[in-house]
Amino acid sequence: MRYLSILEEARKARIVLLNALPLNAFPIETHRQFQFEGEVVALDELIVILKFAQHYNIKVENYIRHEPTVKLLSQLTGVELKPETKLYSYSENDEIYIITLRKPVRGQEVEVKPEDLLIVRVKYSKAN
Repeated sequence: MRYLSILEEARKARIVLLNALPLNAFPIETHRQFQFEGEVVALDELIVILKFAQHYNIKVENYIRHEPTVKLLSQLTGVELKPETKLYSYSENDEIYIITLRKPVRGQEVEVKPEDLLIVRVKYSKAN
């Protein structure tokens, strides 16, 4: 039964994929004091999380517009992702992953390989 409650809790969340941390997406003016915690995540862990989310109908929202990165993530996870230009807005149950290139190249399209990705799980909280 404990697993069912964990799963129900997970279904309230959404997994959010970002390419950067947009401060204006968080209620920082309301909280005035806040903090972000970051943890580097292995690509294998993200793949498992996204496959789990897909299997259990947990919402995954992609806000990454870099097509080669999105294409690679889709191929590796089997989760259909599309490049996206809409703006992210924080919600309390969000599980946030920032996915960026270790060495970005400006102004040209590059082939993205798994080892090129840097993934960070970020938690937002208001300070006590």
